[in-house]
Amino acid sequence: MTGLRRIRPAEYGEMRRALAAEGLPTQDLCAGSNRLYAFEEDGKVVGYAGLERHGPAALLRSVVVPRERQGSGIGRRLVTAMLAEAGRRGHREVHLLTTTAGDFFERLGFERVARERAPAELLASAEFTRLCPASATCMRIRLAA
Repeated sequence: MTGLRRIRPAEYGEMRRALAAEGLPTQDLCAGSNRLYAFEEDGKVVGYAGLERHGPAALLRSVVVPRERQGSGIGRRLVTAMLAEAGRRGHREVHLLTTTAGDFFERLGFERVARERAPAELLASAEFTRLCPASATCMRIRLAA
């Protein structure tokens, strides 16, 4: 099986470990959340991501591929699947914050935007107010209607 699915409670610890290994925030993730996803290829989890609703916009977060699988195209397939999920959920745009992967996300169609121009609901989120540093790059992609 290949594709995106909701994370199972038993996988939560592994997702947290994968995020921590890459220096990504884990403080406000909660087991059983319906906004956390696992990405599988050939029946094995090869990446994780989160998608949060903040008003009309979505926040893509916690995108991680284990280090030994980075550079294999999994990240691209994972983000593409997350954007499709955001579209199915009715989002018209997806935002993210990153300190290290701006070039990667630009290659996927995201554009760098001024942080203060993000929707008010995003500006009030934990990621924008306390989890991600002020130096993090804010990015956005608009989804087809």
